[in-house]
Amino acid sequence: MARSGRQPRCAWRTARPRFGPPPVAPVDAFLILSSRPDIDSGLVGRELAALLRTGSLVLTRVIAALAEATHAGTSPQVWDAARALIPAVLAVTPAAPGTPDLLALAASAASASRSTATLPEVAAVAARGGRSRLVTEAARPVRTLGLRRP
Repeated sequence: MARSGRQPRCAWRTARPRFGPPPVAPVDAFLILSSRPDIDSGLVGRELAALLRTGSLVLTRVIAALAEATHAGTSPQVWDAARALIPAVLAVTPAAPGTPDLLALAASAASASRSTATLPEVAAVAARGGRSRLVTEAARPVRTLGLRRP
């Protein structure tokens, strides 16, 4: 018997997006850590890579948290973390879901932080050629970093 004028009990499940905004705690933790001069953001990236390798983290959630941190003004720290994380992510075959998004985020953070660092792993992916999203997004940080080389 249908209840008139009432939503089914499970309606909230279908109305919620599958992947919402990132949880606040990881973003806040990154912001707090990145504001401390004695914390190495590259180390944060290497630790994230280790956790991804063990399956303890999901790349798309890491990217969402790093993107929020970028919007909060920590582009240099996000770039350092992404630069340390990218080689581990690119070593996975086939590419993990979210890999192109990580490369796009890295390009944005590198541009905002005016970085001149190099990423040979990303350059190798960009050199493959083709029109896949992975190759397209790999070309972006290569162009961004290439414009600033001395």
